[in-house]
Amino acid sequence: MISAFFVFVLLFVLTNGAFSLAVSLCLFRFDKEKVIAPFQKIIFSLALGPFLTSLLLYYLLWLVPGLAPITYILVVTLFFLVLGALNIESFNDVFAVLKQRLKFIDKTKEENKNTFLLDLKFIKLYSSDYTLNYFNILSIVVVIYICWQWIWRLIGIPIIGHDMLEYAIQARYFAQHRLIEYVENRYHPETEFFYVGLHGFSFPLLGTWEVLFSELFGKTENDYYLKSITGYYGFLIFFTQFFWLKRVNIWLAMAASVILFFTYGFFITITEYHIDSYRIFMIMASFIALAYAINYHNYLTLVLLGVFAGAQAFIHSFGVFVSVFIVMAFILFYKNTMQKKIIYALLVTAIIMLMGGIHYVMDVLFGTGWIFQEIKYY
Repeated sequence: MISAFFVFVLLFVLTNGAFSLAVSLCLFRFDKEKVIAPFQKIIFSLALGPFLTSLLLYYLLWLVPGLAPITYILVVTLFFLVLGALNIESFNDVFAVLKQRLKFIDKTKEENKNTFLLDLKFIKLYSSDYTLNYFNILSIVVVIYICWQWIWRLIGIPIIGHDMLEYAIQARYFAQHRLIEYVENRYHPETEFFYVGLHGFSFPLLGTWEVLFSELFGKTENDYYLKSITGYYGFLIFFTQFFWLKRVNIWLAMAASVILFFTYGFFITITEYHIDSYRIFMIMASFIALAYAINYHNYLTLVLLGVFAGAQAFIHSFGVFVSVFIVMAFILFYKNTMQKKIIYALLVTAIIMLMGGIHYVMDVLFGTGWIFQEIKYY
């Protein structure tokens, strides 16, 4: 009999692995000018795989509700399959970056130019044919240990706390009814649950995706995948910070990594099940994309700016205001004519709406009223 944890592993590999690979193939293909650092494209892809899954599920449950669970699974999977197939020509480029980052033994006595996590080029043992980077091996051991602790928590610690329970219940409601609708009060009579959240649906929809997938195997009693999101995006925050600071100074990157990991607020954020690491990473990615868009005048950077700005908005209401700030900053700092600035800002805004910003428009006009509502139940 297939265990619930094995189902989680299948789902994780599919969503965070295969779907993210399809996104990376697309990014590598369209970054013809190579303005985005290769490893940054990998990180972007790892973040967008799960998010785009939730976004597709949002539109499907909203526009074509009530279908069988397997239908939603197949449609989402088919989308990423087609995306990957159309951009398969970039596979060698993606594989080369991953191979370069993951290697810790080189058939050379020369300095390694790129290693796994930290480029400590002087910690080496030279043999006649191979160069061994001790720090890379230590890094792999540390990552394996952290992953083991992450998995142990997924299995052993249930969902607790108001916010996370609210997201988990809403996720199962979407999965049970296979419907997203905009109503004044989100009250569920069968459970007497009243959803008072003001945020977008991306995070609970990841839980919905898990329930729909698990139904195929008759395993719907666990929330492993929804719980995994906290640690997963915590890792991406950690790797993103190190990647950028390493370009300034390796020791600065090392010190910042230690400080970040042992900062109580960050440690709690990545160990307690919550939405925060998910939304915070998307905010980070939005500002990275903003810097790319301002400095490199091409459409890929503009699209990524809209995608990440829209993503962090669809995850959390605070992101709506961040998106407004990002668009204003783009207009202010983008060097071009005012006409071009306005046109590109409108393009970014349209992508933000497509990436989930439309949810708030619908909620204001036909739903709870969002932040303009009068809160009656707590």
